[in-house]
Amino acid sequence: MCALLRYVCIFATLLTSLTLSAQTLTTLYNFTAKGGNGYYPYSGVIIGPQGELYGTTPFGGAWKLGVVYELLPPSSSGGSWIEVPLHSFNSHSGDGQPTAGLLLGPKGILYGVTGFNGAPGGTTTFGTVYQLTPPSGAGTRWIETDLYHFSGSDGDGQNPEASLIWSGRSLYGTTSTGGTTQNGTAFSLTPPAQSGGTWTEAVLYSYQPLQAGGDGSNPVSALVSGANSVLYGTTEYSGAAGSLDAEGTVLKLAPPSISGGSWTETLLYTFTGKNGDGEFPSAGLVIDAQGVLYGTTWRGGVQTDNCSYGSLRNGLCARPAADARWRLDRDDPTCLWRRRER
Repeated sequence: MCALLRYVCIFATLLTSLTLSAQTLTTLYNFTAKGGNGYYPYSGVIIGPQGELYGTTPFGGAWKLGVVYELLPPSSSGGSWIEVPLHSFNSHSGDGQPTAGLLLGPKGILYGVTGFNGAPGGTTTFGTVYQLTPPSGAGTRWIETDLYHFSGSDGDGQNPEASLIWSGRSLYGTTSTGGTTQNGTAFSLTPPAQSGGTWTEAVLYSYQPLQAGGDGSNPVSALVSGANSVLYGTTEYSGAAGSLDAEGTVLKLAPPSISGGSWTETLLYTFTGKNGDGEFPSAGLVIDAQGVLYGTTWRGGVQTDNCSYGSLRNGLCARPAADARWRLDRDDPTCLWRRRER
């Protein structure tokens, strides 16, 4: 049985193992372009400590360049959810049109990215990392602060499209373009040692297309952090060098072993889109306690246009060599990937 069907069965089992009655879909809120509200949300929402929801829209707001919004639950049963625009993006500060979701950090601070080509102070930028600080008291507003403006030059990234993650004391993310070959970057953003200082951005890796001998390009999804601060992610295009069947990849980024060293990129898998395999992973990964990675592709699979997949599982699959390639295992239900025959 193909891997896709295995996942469907697992998913159905998880659903039916819960004590569920007939389910009801409830529409909490209908976005509208009126009244300075945001509309056409592109990303999902996150849940706050009091059950409130936070999200972004790339359109709407006071300057039509998108908003960060809060959805407040009803105060009584049967009441309506209320949308509250927290911030309207504008080109004056060089940011706008966020397509990525938010990250809820310490002290209720929200972090996100925008990909708009703004020009604060006459200097062109190619996206931002921003934070929104909650009101300090009654009658005060959320405060938006741009933490970093991408330049798109000298190896810097541009046009971030994915949500951020915290790992250790830094934010991590990707840009869909920019870097040394203009095919995207993975970056970190570290807060200052003292309040009010400047955040420090570092390019961890510049993605390379197969034509340049690389392992993948144009990441549009968020990274996920595993054991030992290792980062995992996907690229939507360009797989193994020299391969004609290269429809996206899964990559690993390992931190340097010594201070000031370089991050090490390892190709874990190249999608082919053939024989039931998926292609074009545009979403991020999740990782379980055993180190298994799960994700989706938006094309491929068996008689379908999408496919779910898992990744390496230590203890069931031998740890790969640094240059190993892994293939989807359709025969062993305990191991989703096995190394290719040499």
